[in-house]
Parts: sequence; C-alpha cells; structure tokens
Amino acid sequence: MTETMNLHNGIRIHQIYESKFNEVLVNLKISFPLKPYQNTMTQLLIRMLGDRTATYPTKKLMQERLDTMYGASVRINSYALGENQIIDMSVKAINSEFVKEDLLELQCELLAEFLYNPLFNESLLNEAKRDLLMYHSRIKENTASYAQIQAFKHAAKGQIFEINSIGEAEDVLKVSLEELKDFHQLIVNSFAKDIYIVGHQKSLDDFSMFSKGHGDLLSKSLNETVVNPGYMEQTHAGNQTELIQVYSTDIDPHHELYEAFLVFVAILGQLPSSYLFRYIREEQSLAYRIFASRQVFDGVMYIGTSISDKNLELTQTLIKEQFDKIANEDIEILGAIEFLSSNLQSTSENLKSIGDFCYRNEVLQDTTTIEGVIEKIQKVTVDQVKEVLNHISEPFIFAYRGDKHE
Repeated sequence: MTETMNLHNGIRIHQIYESKFNEVLVNLKISFPLKPYQNTMTQLLIRMLGDRTATYPTKKLMQERLDTMYGASVRINSYALGENQIIDMSVKAINSEFVKEDLLELQCELLAEFLYNPLFNESLLNEAKRDLLMYHSRIKENTASYAQIQAFKHAAKGQIFEINSIGEAEDVLKVSLEELKDFHQLIVNSFAKDIYIVGHQKSLDDFSMFSKGHGDLLSKSLNETVVNPGYMEQTHAGNQTELIQVYSTDIDPHHELYEAFLVFVAILGQLPSSYLFRYIREEQSLAYRIFASRQVFDGVMYIGTSISDKNLELTQTLIKEQFDKIANEDIEILGAIEFLSSNLQSTSENLKSIGDFCYRNEVLQDTTTIEGVIEKIQKVTVDQVKEVLNHISEPFIFAYRGDKHE
C-alpha cells in the first residue's frame, strides 16, 4: 500500500508499506535538468554531503550520530535519468518496533540535515575535488568505462545524451565555493523533490523538518536521442581494444513494443545463451567480454566488447550477422522472458528497488505494477521481438584501440 501527500512547498512524500522488511528506508530524490558544468558541481556537492554537515562537521561526529540510531547508514549519489540528473540521498535504519524508539522521525531529520544544512568550507571542497579527479583518473585507466563514455559523447553530438552525470575533469578545479553555495540554494528553493519511505513503519504525519524551500513539479525525463551513424577511433597504450556500438530507437517505456525490446536486448547480449555471447565469445573466441544493454530513458541500445585489435573488423561483421539471424531464423525467447521476469521479481525484495520503481512510475506518469510489467513480458511473441529490429538505427561505432597489440 502506498500513501502520497504533497507538502505546502511542493515536496512530495510517498509512504510505501512493506511488512516483510526489518528495516525502513527514507529516500530523497531531487530531479533537475542535466547540464554541462552543473553536472560537475553536482558531483562535488554529493561528495561534500556524504559524511558531514554543519551540525556534524567531522566524520567522527557523524558516525556517532549514526551509532545513536542503532547503526543507521547513509547513501548519497547522483546519476542521469534521460533529460534529468538525480541527486539520490537515503538513510536506512532498523524498524522502530525493534528498539522502542521513533527512528523514522530521526531518519527524516537527518535527511533534512543533509538537504538544508551542508558543511561548506574550502578544505572540504578541496577534498571533494581531489576525490572527483581521482574518480575521473580511474575511469580513464579503465579502458572499457572510458570507451563507453566517449562513445556516448560522440554518438549524438549536440544532444542531451552526450552529457554524462559525472561531469568533466577539466571543470573540477574551476568550481568555486560560492558557486556551490549558490547551486545548493537553487536545489533547496526549486527542483523537484520526492521522498520515499519504504518498509514496515508506522504512518508519519509530521514532516515539518522538510518545510523549508520548494519542490517543483516533476518534469519529463524521456529523452529522444538520434544516434548519428558513423565510425570513430582513438588509441591508448595497451593490448586490448574496446568496441562500443550505439544505436537509437523510438521504443520508450510507453511504446507498444517496449517489453519486446527488453526481450530483444536480452537474447542479443544479456544471457550466457545470447547471440553475442554464443557466437562471438564462445564459438569464435574473439571477445574477452561482450554484452548488450539499453538506456530506456534515452532511447538508446548499445553493445560493448573487449577484443584483440586484429579482430576489430571481423567482430563488427559478426555483430551485424547476429541481427540478421534474429531477423531471419527461428529464435527462442523463453529463457530471456524468464530472466527478465526473475530480475523484476527480485525488485520487490529490496527496499531501495521498491522506491526506485515507484519513482520510475512517477516520472513516466504510469501506474503499472511490477507484476503488471512481468505479465506483459510473459506475453511477448517472437514476431514482436523480430519487429523491434525495424525500430533500431544503424550504429555509431567507437573503437578504443590498444596500440601494443601483437
């Protein structure tokens, strides 16, 4: 059962009652347009929020505060969701009925502390900058991650899809403390805010701790990406070549072929029995890894693989052949249907996933339940999966070629 209420300032509270859990999650999601530079400020801000506030200005004091809440935990991160960037803050604690203390109200108060009362000083900002620059450095060292970011950046130039949620390394040192303070005030006084309380908890009626600021209405997140077919390559000092192929599609979560699209991606490259895995990795022994995935809020599907550079052209040819096989041969989809159904079913076994699914529905203005999505997936036909191919563009191909290959 879910109860939703709107506070006077536009912040929305969603209380989701799930009796099977011994913990309660309070999760705040803040949604705002995904923009260059602002994405870097977001990443710096969440690093400053994670373990300190103005009231608890040291890690030790914050940990002591969590200990008084019987080992409560805090998680703060940020990610892209179509046209928007999300700041995701959560406080998880044991159910109050096990400790005879009202932890739920304390969880909400601590979450409000993160939202309204962050600690701002030059020392903390410099620490956040060092951490973020190290993160960018680790991505650059991980050739697979770097190749995917570069492929996305160049596949749809001039479109929102080229902007990632982690920002750009060259912007990190440019951000000033005053800019971050101004950005924080923008977050408090605008931007959509939804709070999800998930678990077996008593109903909480007093949310005065969230009375400050304002929450805008949720804006549309679905992003219509148009991938520009083509080829691009860069080189790196290594033995392995990363190949990323990016495709656009007009199939979004509202499309009649959406569930068939999920099945298509699964049989293409998400299972041990998938076409890419069987024919390119197992039979041809060309790939160290190969997979297919999708960005459903962006209208994008992509394939990623790590190969020997000498097999670059052959791998591209074989990927195209797998599309042809799905289009022209008999295909088996039951394994993919069970795989997707099982993954969705597991959503109901995790507090965060339950809240995330409810947020998905809010963003999409959808009322579909997890069981409803599973039912639709189980009704997908072979003809529908084949029809998906008519909604997939030609790819943009990015090769991150190792220059030390044999």
